[in-house]
Amino acid sequence: MRRADCISCNTVAGIHHPPGGIVYQDDHWAFFLRSRPLLVPGQGFVVLKRHCERLSDLTWAELQALGPMMQCAEHALHQVLKPVKVHFGLYAEAVQHLHLHVLPRMPTLPAGNIPVTILSTWYDLLVRIGLKRAYPDTVVADVAHRLRAAMQSTGV
Repeated sequence: MRRADCISCNTVAGIHHPPGGIVYQDDHWAFFLRSRPLLVPGQGFVVLKRHCERLSDLTWAELQALGPMMQCAEHALHQVLKPVKVHFGLYAEAVQHLHLHVLPRMPTLPAGNIPVTILSTWYDLLVRIGLKRAYPDTVVADVAHRLRAAMQSTGV
């Protein structure tokens, strides 16, 4: 069931359009990139296609589909962006809809969650005072199209 006030529900329903559109989806999950990211234009989300706020409320089919979705996203990100590592984080605090943050850690980014969190906060401050700009959605859309092609070429 979709909630009208939920950005994740509106994205998977096609009401809100992420740059480059939905990169990949199956019956239960959708993978797309975030608009105007600060760290890397491959930052994205794996989002459950129905509104659900708790991991414990996932169905068995949704749980079974999550691993392959993450694996497909990671494979495509490695093929297109060549990150050192791809991180997945489950938070669902600000947006009350089950989703995983996807962060390809590029060689220019520090290792570890705390350094990346600090860097993200620092970049946000630099954006607010005009010393850094987010990646434009045109760049993000290009990455989304290349990821989609990578997923299609591997038979995903």
